[in-house]
Amino acid sequence: MTSGDRRDALRTMGALALAPLAALALPPPLAVARNLAPAPAGNYRLTRELVRGLSDGAEIVVTRSWACRFEPVGAGQHVSGEQIDVQVAAPSVLAPLAQIERARKANELFPILLDRAGLIAGPPSAASGPAVAEAVDAAMKLYRRFRANAAVIEDARRFMAELQQTAAAMVSQIPRDLFYPIAGEHREAREVPLPGGAIGRFEVVASAIADGRTGLMASSSREIATTAHGRRTLSRETWTLGLA
Repeated sequence: MTSGDRRDALRTMGALALAPLAALALPPPLAVARNLAPAPAGNYRLTRELVRGLSDGAEIVVTRSWACRFEPVGAGQHVSGEQIDVQVAAPSVLAPLAQIERARKANELFPILLDRAGLIAGPPSAASGPAVAEAVDAAMKLYRRFRANAAVIEDARRFMAELQQTAAAMVSQIPRDLFYPIAGEHREAREVPLPGGAIGRFEVVASAIADGRTGLMASSSREIATTAHGRRTLSRETWTLGLA
């Protein structure tokens, strides 16, 4: 692979690394007028498992949990929370980046305000913080060390992009109906322009299970299939919520 080919591969993977993240913010499939049940009492555990397929068939899996509580605020609800656990599984070559993600406290997710329909009203202000700069530095070291291995470089770039997006805009990525979803399955497909005039494609399958009495989310998942230049990779995000 020539240096030009490697640059094109990196640009392509960079574009596709961001596309699934945008897909996670797809709006609720239906705009339903509904009123919230009373704010649930007690302590809850919210867990997000994020799985990213890599170019060699391996995966990066980040599992993060928060302790959270619901409180009534006007016609909506206020959700407070704090991270209580994080686990990262990644190929050994990405160990420096995985360690940064393990050390990062993702408390920028909270607080969250829900409107009268149970939808997330808007993201709080969140800054990327020093973790992103550390991730970029670690990625550059990987580039220099493995510059002849295009697949490893692509993997590092994709994981770096995920770290950047998660640190800077995690709340904007989560579905607005996360806590009170419309149960069932929803599918959507979009095309993504790639460097050189090529077209990539990603397909999203979203599904949710809700408590029939309160409407509160029990589980919510999104699987994203990305296709470019004949290569297909899968990414998956799963949220679960239950009493702690």
